[in-house]
Amino acid sequence: KNGFKFTSSTYANTPVTLLLIVGILGLVTSSIFAPLAMLAGGQHLTTSLVLAAILSSLLLVVNRKGAFSEVMGVLSLENSIVAFGILAGLEQSAVLQLGIIFDVSIWVIVATVFVPLVYQHIGSLDVTNMKKLRD
Repeated sequence: KNGFKFTSSTYANTPVTLLLIVGILGLVTSSIFAPLAMLAGGQHLTTSLVLAAILSSLLLVVNRKGAFSEVMGVLSLENSIVAFGILAGLEQSAVLQLGIIFDVSIWVIVATVFVPLVYQHIGSLDVTNMKKLRD
């Protein structure tokens, strides 16, 4: 009765998106991000991959037109930032880790409750169809 279609279009087509991801990988392994990669000591490749995950998450948020895809991009961005903090050796207390778990749990609840409501009222999760909501 209320079948979902989780397909979402993008602003950039697939080849351009893949080229952007390759560009991100090339950028984070270049000398521009070398000072950030040195924060993790001898783990230059791992830090570069986490930086690439951060930038790819931003690309996911910006490139996808679906509301659910944007929520997943924000969650991916948040987890990548936490992974970078761990690799960089930043101190994290148990309270901070519980806060992160709480934050991710709230995002999952929001996605579980509100995404079906948006789909039910608008008929699509495509954010370009949500322009009529502006007043």
